[in-house]
Amino acid sequence: MRIRRSTLALFAAGLLALAGCGSEEPRSAQPKPGEVSPEALLTKANALTADPCFRAPEQQKYWLCEKYVTQLGSFTGTVNKLAETFVALREPGQQLRTGIDSYRGAGCEAETAPEPAVCLRHLDQLKAGLDTVRTRLRDAPTATE
Repeated sequence: MRIRRSTLALFAAGLLALAGCGSEEPRSAQPKPGEVSPEALLTKANALTADPCFRAPEQQKYWLCEKYVTQLGSFTGTVNKLAETFVALREPGQQLRTGIDSYRGAGCEAETAPEPAVCLRHLDQLKAGLDTVRTRLRDAPTATE
């Protein structure tokens, strides 16, 4: 009986100690695994702006922008996930999704696309959507504010 009481007392003391650990500390601003912070997404958005298909779509061979469009597709999925809690990203996330679908729907990934001007218009739409996402992410409230 004495061993059980001492074991129980040690266990209870440990729980009390753990309950007090960090109770006065602010919660970590780190995102949970699988989540993306606005800051991390802005870094990715800024990296995408280095692509020539973003900087000067009118000077590109539109079919060579497929890799950029694919990267935007992955990025857009993350934007839309963050838009579940950051509503300001819903509209530009949809704009990016529509631009990607339109680019591919027009056959712009092929050198023989029926209308090159249409493909360039879709690249411009993607550029505008990415710019909007960047602006809204810069204005996003952060956990450190």
